[in-house]
Amino acid sequence: MKILQVIDKLDLGGAERVFVDLTNILYENKYDVCCLFLIEKGYLSKQLNSNIAYFELNRKNKFSFQKIFECANILKKYDVIHCHMRHVYRYIKLISKIFAINNVIIFHEHSGLINSNSKIPFLFNSYFKPKYYIGVSKSHTEWAINKIRIDKKNVFYLPNTIIWDNCIHEGNKVRQSDFLLIGNIKETKNHIFAVEIAKKLNKSLNIIGYNQSKLYFEELEKKIVQLGADVIIYENIDSVKNQILSSKMGISTSFHESGPLVLIEFLCAGLPFLSYKTGEVSEIVHKYYPEFFIDNFNIDDWSNRIKLILGNNYSPDNLQEIYTIHFSPSVYYTRLTKIYDQVCGS
Repeated sequence: MKILQVIDKLDLGGAERVFVDLTNILYENKYDVCCLFLIEKGYLSKQLNSNIAYFELNRKNKFSFQKIFECANILKKYDVIHCHMRHVYRYIKLISKIFAINNVIIFHEHSGLINSNSKIPFLFNSYFKPKYYIGVSKSHTEWAINKIRIDKKNVFYLPNTIIWDNCIHEGNKVRQSDFLLIGNIKETKNHIFAVEIAKKLNKSLNIIGYNQSKLYFEELEKKIVQLGADVIIYENIDSVKNQILSSKMGISTSFHESGPLVLIEFLCAGLPFLSYKTGEVSEIVHKYYPEFFIDNFNIDDWSNRIKLILGNNYSPDNLQEIYTIHFSPSVYYTRLTKIYDQVCGS
């Protein structure tokens, strides 16, 4: 089975992290796996095993027929074409139709903004309708079955994983802190609320995230100065193991997530946390530690819950066991290869 993992480029982000870990897991288990980058490798490509083959399409214009032709010639060589993110899948699906490529094409959904009433993307229920669909949450799979009407037997649930070794500290120095928030800096991550919590509790907060919104970043910096909060922002740190281990607890204030991966990182490190209840990780972990999740953005409720969590002595081993049971690479590998076996045998 020859497998092609496809994405535009590996910027800093959750879907990109999943792409890297998934591809490494397949390679380490002796699968014939290759990567196709529609634009270029990108920043996180350095975390891919150096022996994994790849193509860089260097596409400047998605309507370039030369690049479409080059891409088609690559696609024809692989049994399974595993596409990450909607715009990537749409491009690959279009090429497969133009050149009558009948290889297995899987669409892997990473969006954090899906619920049962979410709008159907352009032509996703007709011309671009996926035959095979992977969702990282139950809300994804339910939406695919009930809204897009994909055959239930071709819809697969695959919760995210992380490889802890990919979080190894690479020399970036950060201070020890009471709280740690990891998430690229944009409005949906709701960093400002975390700053307000840190100020109210008179605690230190480290924020680690790539600046993805100049306006929101400036607003965040102004809020830190205005409140006089003990907050430091660290940009462009993609390896966060030591930063997690030097914090007393994690917080996640994002409005919408499909994961979020950072909660898996906290579990893997045995670090307690408080998160807004969104995404598949919250659905799973809430059964074990309901106090780790909250369903509002009331600053008093968050402050009181944080005090409760900090006052408890959580066993790192118990938190890590949840990671091992639900999110470890070995569990992920078993689930993923069952999907490949099923789609190739159908």
